[in-house]
Parts: sequence; structure tokens; C-alpha cells
Amino acid sequence: MELQKTTKVTHYVDAFHLARYLGEKMGRKLEFIESPNDTDYTVEVQKGETDEWDQEAIGNAIENGWVSMEYGYNAFFTYCANEDWLEEGNYVIRVSW
Repeated sequence: MELQKTTKVTHYVDAFHLARYLGEKMGRKLEFIESPNDTDYTVEVQKGETDEWDQEAIGNAIENGWVSMEYGYNAFFTYCANEDWLEEGNYVIRVSW
């Protein structure tokens, strides 16, 4: 019997650098908020559809220039993948301030 396994790539990114990169793509300053210090968030970024509530969260993030790491961030990262700003895959986002 052989071990069945899947190989996945995980991208490790610092939240400050990710915010700067995405802010450049958006044409405005962006920051991640509502996160305890020294916290890692694991996010699976995929292209996909967003519902009405997600679209509201995305619109607020773009308009206000911040993304809450407590809620709505998955929808924002789906939006970023749909815009081809982030490649699909697994990300570990390190928030440290």
C-alpha cells in the first residue's frame, strides 16, 4: 500500500507587505485591522463568486482602505484573486505590529 498524498504550495506573507502590495494594485493605502499582535491567519485564496453580503464587505474594504481580520477577509481575498492580484493557493498571513 502506498501513502496517498497531495503536494500544495503555501505562501507565507507578512501582513504589512501584503497590504502595501495590494494597496498599490488598488491605487490607495490599505491596512489589515482587528487582529491581535503576532497572529497567523491561514487563508485559501480562490477565484469564485461572491454573494451580496460579501460584495458589501469588499466595497467597504476598498472604500475605507482597511480589511478586518475578524470578518470579511475571505471575501476580500476572493476579490483579489478574481482581479488576478493574488494567485490562487494557500497563504499564511503573519500580522505583527
